[in-house]
Amino acid sequence: MVLPVFDQADLLPAAIESVLAQTHRDVELVVVNDGSRDGVERVLDRYADHPRVVVLTQPNQKLPSALNSGFAVATGEWFTWTSADNLMLPNQLEVLVARLRARPDLAMVYSDYQAIDGEGRPLRDPAFRPQDQDPRDPSRMRLPREVTTENLLRSGDNFIGASFLYRRDAARLLGPYAEDTFGGEDYDYWLRMHALFAIGHVDEVLYRYRVHANSLNARARALRIADAVDRLRARHEARLAALAAPPAWRCIGLAVPGVRLAGPGEPCDVSAHLLSRRDDPAVEEAARRPEVLRVCVVDLPLDALEREALAPYDLLLTREPGAQALASRWFPERAFLLDPSAAAPLLARVAAYRLFEKRRVPAPRHPPARVYPVASPLRVGLQAEGLDRGGLEQVVADLAFNLPRERVRATVLVHARAPGAIGARLREAGVDLVITGGDEWRLARAVEERKLQVMSLHYSVAGARDLARRGLASVYTAHNAYVWMEGAERARRAAALRGMDLVVAVSTPVERYVEEVFGVDARRLRVIPNGLDPRGLDAPPASRAALGMRDGDVAFVQVGRFAREKLQGVTLEAFRRIAGGLPGAHLVLAGAPADAGYAAEVTAAIRRAALEDRVHLVHRAGRAEVAGLLRIADCLVQPSLVEGWSVAVMEAMYHGVPLVLTDVGSAREVVRGGIGLVLPNPYPRLAALDLAELRALARSYPEANLAALAEAMREVALRRDAWRARAAAGRARVLGELDVATMARAYADAFEDAWRRARKPAAR
Repeated sequence: MVLPVFDQADLLPAAIESVLAQTHRDVELVVVNDGSRDGVERVLDRYADHPRVVVLTQPNQKLPSALNSGFAVATGEWFTWTSADNLMLPNQLEVLVARLRARPDLAMVYSDYQAIDGEGRPLRDPAFRPQDQDPRDPSRMRLPREVTTENLLRSGDNFIGASFLYRRDAARLLGPYAEDTFGGEDYDYWLRMHALFAIGHVDEVLYRYRVHANSLNARARALRIADAVDRLRARHEARLAALAAPPAWRCIGLAVPGVRLAGPGEPCDVSAHLLSRRDDPAVEEAARRPEVLRVCVVDLPLDALEREALAPYDLLLTREPGAQALASRWFPERAFLLDPSAAAPLLARVAAYRLFEKRRVPAPRHPPARVYPVASPLRVGLQAEGLDRGGLEQVVADLAFNLPRERVRATVLVHARAPGAIGARLREAGVDLVITGGDEWRLARAVEERKLQVMSLHYSVAGARDLARRGLASVYTAHNAYVWMEGAERARRAAALRGMDLVVAVSTPVERYVEEVFGVDARRLRVIPNGLDPRGLDAPPASRAALGMRDGDVAFVQVGRFAREKLQGVTLEAFRRIAGGLPGAHLVLAGAPADAGYAAEVTAAIRRAALEDRVHLVHRAGRAEVAGLLRIADCLVQPSLVEGWSVAVMEAMYHGVPLVLTDVGSAREVVRGGIGLVLPNPYPRLAALDLAELRALARSYPEANLAALAEAMREVALRRDAWRARAAAGRARVLGELDVATMARAYADAFEDAWRRARKPAAR
C-alpha cells in the first residue's frame, strides 16, 4: 500500500489511520513525501517508527514518480495506493484480497465508492459523475460491472476510481507508472493493465473519495490534465495496434511456439536467446540496434551469473527460482520465472507490450526516494567471537569507528575471554566494548543493560535464537562461504541464518552461496562490500634488509591466516617454479598460524626447496606490519579456494600493488581497469564444494591451475613497472566507491531496515 502526499498535512493523519485500521491486518504502508511544503514532516515524525509504516521522502517529482518510489520498496503480494485526502473503509482490503484469491484469472479488482465533500460529509452534487450515482443515495458511485476497450478507452471515462487492488506479479510485468502522464497516471495504468490482463468488479462500497477544491481533479484545468489524458489515450490506441501486429522474432538456441519469426534479410523486432549463446554473431548484431527488444533465457548455474552479463536485456526469463530471485534483486522489473516453451502465448504478448513501451514511452528518470530516518539513533551491538587479527575483525573495527553517529550508537561485544589486538585498540580509542568471556548469560545481560535494539552478528551466533523473542532485530554478516561446515554444524548455521531479519553478504558469490546452501530467503539478503579505512595504512615500509632483500629485488606478498583453503603451500610451489629464472625474487607469507599443522607443513616445504633465504614467514603481523610489507610489495598473490571480500586486497590496492587472485569472492568485482590478473577456480561451482573436496584440492592442486599461477607471477615480475603503473588506479577506487564511509552508510541502512522489519508483526 502506497500513500503519496504533497501539501496535505491536515488530511494526512486520517488517511494513514484508515489504512492502519484495516481488518486485513497484514498491511505495509509506504508513505511518500513528494516534496511537501506545508510542514507534513510533523505528521510523518509520528509514524516513521510505526511497525507497519515505511516513510520515504524525495524532492517534488509529481505523482507518477512518487508512486514508483513507493512501489520500489513495497514488499507485499498485493499492490494498491491511496491519497492523503481520501479514506479507506475498514474492510476494503479484506474484501478485495478475498476476491483476487477466489479469482486467479483476475489480475486486478476495483469496487464502488462513496463521494464525500471537503468536510467528510456525503456529497450531494448532481454534477459529480451522474452516470454512476446510486438513485437511492447519490453519494454512492455504482461503477460499470465490466471493463472493455469501449467503456474505458474509447469513452474517455476513467471510471475505475480510487478503490482497487492488483497483483504484484502483474505490476512487475506491466512496469512502472509512466512519468509523462501526470494527472492521468492511474488511467494510463488501468488501460495498460486491461491490455494484458483481466480486471474484475466488486459490487460493494469500500472507499470514501473526497471532492474538494485542493484535489487534482478540481485543479485539472489549471494543470492541463485533459491534454495529458488525450495524449495517453492516443498512445494507448497505438499500443493496441502494436499488440495486434505480431513483431518479428529471432530465436537463438530456443523455441517460442506461435511467434512470427523474422524472414531472411528481415530485421527482427525481438531477439531471444539462451544466455550461454550470448556470443553468437546474430546476438551481437541485434545488440547494436537499440530499438530491438532483447530477451534472454538464463540457462547458466546460479554461481555463474553476473550482473554485468544480464544488464543489457529487457526481459530475463528462467525456469530456476534461485536464478530468478538473484536476477530480480538486480533488475526487479525484468526478471521472471517463466518457461518460454510452456508459456509462449503470455511471453509473446508481454514481449509485444514491452517492445512498444521501449520504443514509445519515456523511461523513469528520477532518482529513488530516501527512507525517512528513524526518530533517534539506533543502539546496535557489533558481535564477534574475537577481535585479534583478520579481515572480519578489521571490518568490525571499521564499523565501530565509522558508523554515522547521528544514526547509530554502537557497542562492540567480544564473545571471548580477551579483547584481542584489534579489540584492545578499540577500547583504547574509547569505543564501548564488552568482553563476555564466552558466557551467553553475560552477553544477554550486556545487551539488556545497554538497551540494544539491533544485533549485528559477525560469524558469532551466540544468543541468536533468543533475539526475536526479546524484541531485537538481527543482521548477520556472511564474510565468507562456509564450505568447511558439514552435517549438524551446517544445519545449525542454516537455521540461525534463516531466523535473521537481514543477512548481509560481503560479495555476490557469498550471497549466492548463502541463498543456495543455507536456504536464506532472497528478500532478506543484500550485498554490502567491505570498505577501506586508510587510517594506519601509511606505516613505514618494511625493512628489506631485515628480510634479506636488496633494493630492486622483486617482492611477492601473500597476506592471510595459515589455513589450507588459503593455499600458502600452492603459492610456495608456484614461486619455486619461477625462482630459478628470477634470481632477485622473494616471497613473503604473512599471517597468523591458525592451522599450526598446516603452517608447519609450509615451513618444512620451504626447507625442502632450500628457499629459506628467499621465502620469509611473518606470523605476527598486525595492520601496521602488513601495511609496511605492502609498501615494498611488487605483487599481492592470493590463490585462495574461498574468500569473501578480502581486506588485504583493498589494502594492496591502496598502495598500488598489482594483484594476482583466483576467481573467488570479490576478485572480479575489484580487479578492473587492468590492475591485476584473475585466474580460474579449480572447481566448477562454489555451492557444490564441500570440506572433503576442499581438503583434496589443498593437498593436490590441479597442475593447470598451478601452472597458470606461476605464469601470472612471472608475468608481473618481468613487467613490473608496467603493472605498477596500471595498479596505481586501484587507490582511487578504494578511496572512492569502496571507501569505509560507503560501507558504514550501507550498514546503517541495513540496521534501520532490520529494525523496521523486526517490528512488523507479519514480517517474521
